[in-house]
Order: sequence, then C-alpha cells, then structure tokens
Amino acid sequence: MPFAAPEAFLAGSDGYDGMSADMWSLGILLLEVTCGIRIVERLIAKKSGVDQFDVEPVSSRLPPSQEFWMKVCDIFREEGVLTELLGRAVPEAGELMGWLDPLVKALLVVRPDGRLNASSLQAALPVG
Repeated sequence: MPFAAPEAFLAGSDGYDGMSADMWSLGILLLEVTCGIRIVERLIAKKSGVDQFDVEPVSSRLPPSQEFWMKVCDIFREEGVLTELLGRAVPEAGELMGWLDPLVKALLVVRPDGRLNASSLQAALPVG
C-alpha cells in the first residue's frame, strides 16, 4: 500500500489528481528497486522505534490507517531523508544515481502540486 500516494487516503471527499498520485507511485517503485523492498515500512518502523524485522507488511492489514499515512507524509517531509535512503542504494544502481537521485526526490514530494508531472518526467529521463 505505500505505493499509493498519501492524498489517495487523506483527501477525503475532495478527491485527488490521479496522475499526480501515479507519479508518487513511480517514485516509491524506483525507491524500492534502488533501496530494497518495503523500504517505507522499514523507515516508519525505524522512526517509531520498532524492530524493523518485526514489521508486518502494510498489505496484510488493509487499509492502512490515517495514522500510517500521516507518518508517511511526516517522514517524506523531513529534510535529507531521501538523500539518506538513496545513499544506501544497492551497488548496481551506482551508475544510475546521477539522474535517479533528483528524479526520485522530485517524484516523492508530499504536496501533489509540488510533485514532478508527466511532461517534466519525460524531460528528466536520460536519452539513449
């Protein structure tokens, strides 16, 4: 469930922009491929003082609570959290980090209107 954008669960009756939510999901996907499976859940556990290996996958207790999504927002608003996570990327991602680091940071902006949009995403991807 962390692949879903926070606003998909926190927007209430106001709704949310589906394309912007998809950009968040892409950011989480790239983060997980680069840094490891269930990185968001492990990060929340670490920030909550819970043993990361005792963390139950969010998908096993659907839907995630509003408290969970507020923690996701708080964590991704923290200065330097993505830099720290991306600094622990798998070695195979090393050559990609020049463009992947700023891309993931632009996709995982909590405020949907501050997030990278599809046109900007296309322009940010390396050519060739």
